Amino acid sequence: MKHLKILFILIYIFLPFILFSQSYMDTTDFTTNGFGTPVIRGTAVLIGSPNNYYSMMDGYRLTDIYSADCENTGMPDDWNKKEFISATIDSTKYDWADSVVINIQIIANCCTAFLGELEIVEDSIISLNYYEFGTHCECSCCTGLTYVIFVWDLKSIKYFMIQNDKGTLIRKEDLLNE
Repeated sequence: MKHLKILFILIYIFLPFILFSQSYMDTTDFTTNGFGTPVIRGTAVLIGSPNNYYSMMDGYRLTDIYSADCENTGMPDDWNKKEFISATIDSTKYDWADSVVINIQIIANCCTAFLGELEIVEDSIISLNYYEFGTHCECSCCTGLTYVIFVWDLKSIKYFMIQNDKGTLIRKEDLLNE
C-alpha cells in the first residue's frame, strides 16, 4: 500500500510535465552547439520553471511568448519603463478555457532575447516575468513582449503586473476592458 501511495504522488507531480512539455518543445526554436547540447535561440517560454509549473497547477499556462522587433531608441529617459499596452480574451478556441493575449512594452538591450514565465502572487495577481539572455550590445530598445496564456478560470485573478513590480500593477478589468 505504501508503494502505491508513492506511485500516485509521483504521477501527480510529473503528470503536468508529461502532458504539457511536448508542446513547449514544439514551439521553441532549438539548435545545438558544437558539442551537441541543445541551445535555445530567440524568445521562448522558460521550460521547467517552477513558477510556470505552479501557475499551470493553478490553471494558468503560458503557452507562448513573442518579442517584437526592436527600434533603437538610444538612451531612454526611463531605464525601468514597463507598461501594459493591450490585452484580449479569445473564448472561441475552447468552450472550457480562454486564451488571453497580453502585450507589454519594456526597455531592454537591443541584442538580447527573452525567456518568459508566469508567477501567481498572493493568489490573485499574475506577474508576467521575463529574463534577458544572449549577446549584449551598446544600445537599449523599446521592446514589445506578447504573452499568450491559456486560462481555465480567470475569476480569481484581480490584477496583473510586470516583473513583480507593484508599480506596474493594473486591475484585470482595466486591462481587459471588462
